[in-house]
Amino acid sequence: MAGHHKFSRLTQDFSAARIAKIAEKKAQLKEEMAIHELGQALKIFQADAFESR
Repeated sequence: MAGHHKFSRLTQDFSAARIAKIAEKKAQLKEEMAIHELGQALKIFQADAFESR
């Protein structure tokens, strides 16, 4: 397949600053995902609590 490369090969020449920026963004996205999952769980909990009345 033309243009197909392993991800590690595509990222091997990244600068230290770019790697740090990627790590920061990854941490931010993980935090946002956790917050979103907590919100979803709260909605489910509230719906269950309302239905059990």
